[in-house]
Amino acid sequence: MKKVLSLTLGLCMLLGFTGCGGQTGTPDAEGNADIALLMAERDEFLSVLEQNIESEAAKAGYELQSYDAGADPAKQMDCIAAAKNSGAKVLIVNLTESELAANLLEETEGMKVVFVNRCPADRSLLNENTVYIGADETTSGRLQGEALAAYFEAAGKKQISYLLLSGRDRLEHTVLRTQGALVALEQAGIQATPAVEPLVCDYDRAKAQTAVENLPAGTTYDCIISNNDAMALGALAALEPQGDGAEALPVVGVDLLDDAKVALAEGKMLMTARQDAAGEARGAVRAAINLLEGKPFDEGMEGVTPAADSEYAVYLPFEAVTAQNVSNF
Repeated sequence: MKKVLSLTLGLCMLLGFTGCGGQTGTPDAEGNADIALLMAERDEFLSVLEQNIESEAAKAGYELQSYDAGADPAKQMDCIAAAKNSGAKVLIVNLTESELAANLLEETEGMKVVFVNRCPADRSLLNENTVYIGADETTSGRLQGEALAAYFEAAGKKQISYLLLSGRDRLEHTVLRTQGALVALEQAGIQATPAVEPLVCDYDRAKAQTAVENLPAGTTYDCIISNNDAMALGALAALEPQGDGAEALPVVGVDLLDDAKVALAEGKMLMTARQDAAGEARGAVRAAINLLEGKPFDEGMEGVTPAADSEYAVYLPFEAVTAQNVSNF
């Protein structure tokens, strides 16, 4: 049987490190693992991504163990030392911060690295041994902006105010998703101004619900732009007593969580941009095995597009999902 594929959201607990937690799965008899995954955290989407990685690895004949770095960059750095001690040759990394990549790579000392879902801010770090599997994050925001533009054009509105639910700071895709939405609105001739400063809710449903509930009295806005579905759903929970839904207040998200499918079908969300967790997982596992075997990282991959900004990155497409097509997913 092949050596165990260690999905290490922190291999620290197994080896006496205290910086990481959340171990599941079983290592091989020697406690070694050729491939380790350093996962940033288990938010709602990343939990789905992790489950899909486990499934793809099992199909490839690998067993898994998983740990959680808890969104803490220092813990993620600690986990590299643990992965080294485990004998890992390839790391699958979901970054806690986009700028952490350079420091992380300094500590890997020749291990091959597959970044998944969260890309290093500095694309020059990517090479034949350090690659990225994910999506073009600007696209998700563009799809949001296009949906909102169509909604307001149909309503005859050219000037709107928006409420922005922002994801975690120091993550590149937080910025790109926001920029994509606002640029698309501008290009469509919609003048969009913020109702209040962005509500930074760290991609967390409960934080978003609290933030919306605690808005100053009298705050008005024409739509909600959310960097992910979890925060959009939190906002909807806050607005439910007011009876607001997509018909009265268009809400847009990113990911296509299961709860978002329900909200779309019920008309409570205008749209979301589907992020392909299964595809990212499949690509990450395939890239890790390819690097381990000395093959080109993207050999045998399907459904991916070479990134325009690096030959060592591939993107999976975002898809706009609305009430009209959500039954297809």
